[in-house]
Amino acid sequence: MTKIALKFKEAVLQSTPILICGQNQLAYDLFKVFVKQTKHSLPLIVLTTTGGRVLSFLHNGVEDETLSGRFILPEERKKICPELTEFKCSEEFLLLSEPDNPAAAEIQSLMSGALASIAANEQQNAKILKSLDVVGNAISVYDEEARLLFANRRFYDDFHIRVKEKPIGMKITDITEEFGLNFRSFEKTSSGRFKMFDVLAEGKEALDWEIRLEFTKSGEPSRLVSNDMYPIKDENGRVKGLVEITRSRQQDVKTARKIVGLSADYTFDDIIGSSRKMQQQIHVAKEYAKSSFSVLITGESGVGKELFAQSIHNYSPRRKGPFIAINCANFPENLIESELFGYVAGAFTGASKNGNIGKFELANHGTLFLDEIGELPYHFQSKLLRVLETMTVTRIGSNQSLPVDVRIVAATNRDLRQMVKDGFFRDDLYFRLGVLNVDIPPLRNRKEDLFLLAEALLAQGKDPASSGAKKLSEASKKVLEAHAWPGNVRELRNVLNRASILAGSDTISEETLRRCIDPSQLALEPIMEDVPEGAENTAELFYKAYQEYLNSIVQEIGDDDDTRLSKRIHETQQTLMEILIRKTLEHTEGNKKRAAELLMISRKTLYNILNRESWDV
Repeated sequence: MTKIALKFKEAVLQSTPILICGQNQLAYDLFKVFVKQTKHSLPLIVLTTTGGRVLSFLHNGVEDETLSGRFILPEERKKICPELTEFKCSEEFLLLSEPDNPAAAEIQSLMSGALASIAANEQQNAKILKSLDVVGNAISVYDEEARLLFANRRFYDDFHIRVKEKPIGMKITDITEEFGLNFRSFEKTSSGRFKMFDVLAEGKEALDWEIRLEFTKSGEPSRLVSNDMYPIKDENGRVKGLVEITRSRQQDVKTARKIVGLSADYTFDDIIGSSRKMQQQIHVAKEYAKSSFSVLITGESGVGKELFAQSIHNYSPRRKGPFIAINCANFPENLIESELFGYVAGAFTGASKNGNIGKFELANHGTLFLDEIGELPYHFQSKLLRVLETMTVTRIGSNQSLPVDVRIVAATNRDLRQMVKDGFFRDDLYFRLGVLNVDIPPLRNRKEDLFLLAEALLAQGKDPASSGAKKLSEASKKVLEAHAWPGNVRELRNVLNRASILAGSDTISEETLRRCIDPSQLALEPIMEDVPEGAENTAELFYKAYQEYLNSIVQEIGDDDDTRLSKRIHETQQTLMEILIRKTLEHTEGNKKRAAELLMISRKTLYNILNRESWDV
């Protein structure tokens, strides 16, 4: 064998052979016919596709079938064997030969004419197949052995296959291995890893078959896709192949993240506090953020636990991944599992026909923030612990475990150690979550941050139409400092927002701030400048009358019937709300924007109340 032939053969043998089929098989058959017709010697002649698939290798008239179906990139072939001459037969096929080979030119001429004639007849079919490239979903066709016969452009894009021709003729099992793909089904198949084998064996279509597509070689993030598989049958009903349409569910994932999660918008730069206690916790949190261990954030309600959680995410190596937040106190016991782990179609009554993506999957390669972790039902805590230890989740209704790569940040305002002692929280889950702990001090223990915080919050809450933020008078600063702030930063923000709206000037007075700290005084003692004289006395009388009325309801109904008592109090609240809204609208002469400001609710909330109650105002 010549040196050129040996070099070519050694290079091609590095690839895996696949079945020759379709147009490639037709070209191969024509080539064999025309080779027999030639009267010239054939030292070396090779039939390949323009993409690099070797269809036939002839040396001295003998075919080496070990090379048939193997692949070599044209660029690589030209580098290894630059001596080979190319003879183009069509847009799809060419001949390779040693220089000065008259047989190659003769066969080229014969094949060009034959392929051109066939191409003219199949032009319409080619147009139809070409048109599938504009379809937004991946379309692929397989034979009865699950060998790929055709795929549109979206298929190659979704599976990150750069050379379109390369997987044609390969089995789906070989395609996944060759290109580093892993399919993880959420439901069990009858015949192994791939649902398409069930379709080929049983002849029944499979719709909305959801899988997670993992890229094991490239390391790219996994993707959710949904497949529809339709069997192709001959006139006798025998299955001869299938058509698969693959739809990406990544948009569903993005939408779900927007709806149920939070983007991590805050960083440590947004945390206001120069006190030593606060700076210590910020330093600790930054160090913890660099690790992959779970973090437990503790602190009273309103201290800014979620602010720390988002900052930890944005300071961590996972900052480019998703940040998904869930408040464990917001879900009934029977729903928390489906919210965290998801479910498959038809898992239970009322389940979505497309199934549901759980928060763990949504947070894959990112951070899952479990707020109010102390409110988790005790019976569910063992399930969460297992997920944290194995880092795999199983959707409700499925028996397939899926690996997830999630960093857990949990938060609570409860004493989990005491809950463990009292038997309300599992000790193993507590130690699993609390590998690293950040304890945020309450506002009353860092009073040196108070005025800095107040200044920043007033700036954040200022009216965009105003020239600047409201200021605190010296007297109001003393009121601010004297208050214990049991609601911490959240309470401080609410008080300052109310005071900014109700202050009659650019400076918030002591009296305004006092009344904004105590909402009951604000509601009963109006501070509008045009309130008639004697209004305060009227408010005092009203307050006493209201207290006496509530006492009379309790005495009438008694302490034992909570349902009736709750109903009567609610009815009273509704009546008072109607009176308050009517009077406020009268005062503002129907100006709902101004009325909402005085009522300390958003304009949207006021409109919702008016639409819901259908009052004639």
